[in-house]
Amino acid sequence: MTNEAEIMASPESARQFPEALRAEKRVDLACLPEQLRRLFEGLQDSVGGCLGDLAVKIYSLPERCVLELIQNADDCTYQGDIVPQLLLLCSQTYMWFQYNEVGFRPQQVQSLCDIGQSSKLGLSNTTGQKGIGFKSSFLVSNSPPVLSKPLFFRFNALDDHPLARVTPLPLDDDDTHSLPQDIPGSGTAIYLPFSTKISLCKLSTDNIPAATMLFLRRLKRIQVRTETPLGWHDLLVLEIVRDPLPGDHTEAVEKLRSQGIFCSLQAVKVGDQPKEWFWVCHQEVEIESSQECQLVVGLTLAFPVTPSPQMVFATLPVAALGFRFAVNADFELTTSRQEVDCCSFLNLQIRDHLVQLWVTSVGKLPPLLQHCWNYIPDTSNPLVEAVRFGPHLRPQCVQSSTRFPSSQLQAQVVFCQQPPCGV
Repeated sequence: MTNEAEIMASPESARQFPEALRAEKRVDLACLPEQLRRLFEGLQDSVGGCLGDLAVKIYSLPERCVLELIQNADDCTYQGDIVPQLLLLCSQTYMWFQYNEVGFRPQQVQSLCDIGQSSKLGLSNTTGQKGIGFKSSFLVSNSPPVLSKPLFFRFNALDDHPLARVTPLPLDDDDTHSLPQDIPGSGTAIYLPFSTKISLCKLSTDNIPAATMLFLRRLKRIQVRTETPLGWHDLLVLEIVRDPLPGDHTEAVEKLRSQGIFCSLQAVKVGDQPKEWFWVCHQEVEIESSQECQLVVGLTLAFPVTPSPQMVFATLPVAALGFRFAVNADFELTTSRQEVDCCSFLNLQIRDHLVQLWVTSVGKLPPLLQHCWNYIPDTSNPLVEAVRFGPHLRPQCVQSSTRFPSSQLQAQVVFCQQPPCGV
């Protein structure tokens, strides 16, 4: 196969690259002995079926593909002098994702054409690791083209190739001329023509919560536009804003910093609405993994200045569990990435550290201490009782040595903790 530099420099080599990848996945079974031929045919059918299940059955809602592609955009590389941003156009017949990254390289194309071989494996500054996020696009589209100059290609789930969902096809002139939007001069665009009648035009902060912007690693702006008879209109615009820390809280913030907890006041601008402000407290802790090695795990709690229900995140929103503060951590998730893995030894340790982070942050940061009652989970909510860390867990009061003023709450925080033996 042509080397990467030549592929990026030559339009003809870039055009031929998808076909070269396709040829790698093509096996001439006719030349094999009958027993081997049947074996390979069976394996191809099995893998193809698994790819179909992975693409369309592990996610409960088609809206999930939006979050997965947001994550893919957030994991990309951006030049230092631009503001990373994502534009999502949503009509009655298609979605169009466009983001101003540096663009695809051949290695990224190859990772889309495989499972478990993500180009992000081992990178601590990315979220995706398994190479399956893009496959969620098959929830809504049978034939999604990817446009990232000079690499233009598409997949066709209805192709007769047994591995159609990971086998690229080159885009011909007819394909590019039929696109509903102009191909960007730089960056990447993904076009998802809907395979069935799907309405994703109800995307809102219910699907993409404002707090999402606090936890994304690179994207600073997400714009969702919807098509109406009068033209394109903004449905949702989220932007991260960082204002100077109020001077009267500097001392408390410095005390927390000395304990390894970094606090900041951040805001998310939601279109023309007032900014949503959050006190964000972040800490990195060492946790023992199931492989008996130490991992450094990032934990973040985001307390809305105006208390409101928030979600649990693993960079992307995972579930709403009744908390009045947002929780973000490097949780191990189920394959669908829609639930925290209740059997994970790592997650149980993360939970315990989050308890202590809550107690310390609320106990020592005056604006949180003053309104601490607003941030206590509602234990009447059955979701909070389960917290998706396992049915054997139940709410317990966590006592802390931190003392609140007598007029305030004693340092008791309702979280899920392991019950005593025999209970």
